[in-house]
Amino acid sequence: MDASTDDAATYHITIDAPPAHVLAVLRDLAAYPDWQDDISAVRLLRRDGRGLPVRAQLTVTSMGMKSTLTLALEHDERTMRWTLLEGDLLSRNDAEYTVGARDGGGTELTLRQELSLRWQMPQSVTKHLIGRKVATTMDAVKRRAEETAPARRDEQRR
Repeated sequence: MDASTDDAATYHITIDAPPAHVLAVLRDLAAYPDWQDDISAVRLLRRDGRGLPVRAQLTVTSMGMKSTLTLALEHDERTMRWTLLEGDLLSRNDAEYTVGARDGGGTELTLRQELSLRWQMPQSVTKHLIGRKVATTMDAVKRRAEETAPARRDEQRR
């Protein structure tokens, strides 16, 4: 049996919102339970001097199981990345979101995520689960960023 607990997925999506706004949506971890169905709670444990989260604890439900993740986060002008510090179902959850401006406006968002489960599972199953999870997350980011983009809010006020 070809089994693996380590897998990575990379996903790209175009978002009709400025890169700075997309990063702001990603960095607002406290709001994740409002728009990511699998995240029920977020505790911000530490922020940096700019007010950005650098340590957070998330309560996640995935595959019918509830899990708690403690993440260390890093930020620069185009990226937000995290590394798993503690997790009860995952032994690895490293992710990097990168934004890029698109010609004519909008954002190209790339997510690269590496996950390792604490148990063995066939590689085909883990690839499917990770791919589905990453796609669902990116679609949720796109919806949230476009719904809350400054231009969209201005249109809704009229």
